[in-house]
Amino acid sequence: MRIEKIQPRTKAQSVEFDTGDIVEIANDVAAEFVLFRGKELSEEQFADLRREQELFDAMTAAHRFLGYRVRSEREVREKLAGKKFSYEAIERAIKKLHEGNYLDDGMFALKYVHDALLKKPFGRTRLRQDLRRKGITDLAIDDALADQFDAGKEFEAAMRLAERRATKSKNEPLFKQKNALRQYLLSRGFSRETIDAAIREIFDNFVSADNLSD
Repeated sequence: MRIEKIQPRTKAQSVEFDTGDIVEIANDVAAEFVLFRGKELSEEQFADLRREQELFDAMTAAHRFLGYRVRSEREVREKLAGKKFSYEAIERAIKKLHEGNYLDDGMFALKYVHDALLKKPFGRTRLRQDLRRKGITDLAIDDALADQFDAGKEFEAAMRLAERRATKSKNEPLFKQKNALRQYLLSRGFSRETIDAAIREIFDNFVSADNLSD
């Protein structure tokens, strides 16, 4: 195969071959293969060129995806698969991302638990389920929860939600308020022990406040 024409672009080059193939090649890949008009490439070299360009495209897509926030390896794999990259390109991209410290499921789990505590409190059960769905191993999940999420923090998180939620049903009968709050906290993945403690705290305070107002 012989290169008939090269048309420069801002970040890539449009390379036309005598076979009629026209391929967009990133400038970095073109430089690696030393492409120029009239250069002859064997079928094997052309295949290598296409593989390197696909890897370049996969890495570009992965970095763009990772630019929004930290991601798990499974999330990146699923994103690249959704963009129809080949299995080989995805595997090579994942390996390079690990080598460059762009992927670390242990750090991802730590940040996920930390952010959940601050922004949208969940209990340990829900966090474990969410992290498993994202492909995080049980060992990494255990480490993250042990580092970020002791029983005291889980109770604090449950109380923040419970206090906000309780005001929405304060005109309902007491048993309905408690049941509604219990179901809500269960849906957020808190343990029954934590939920019971939060409900006692919330409604003991309400009763005390009502007594004082009388």
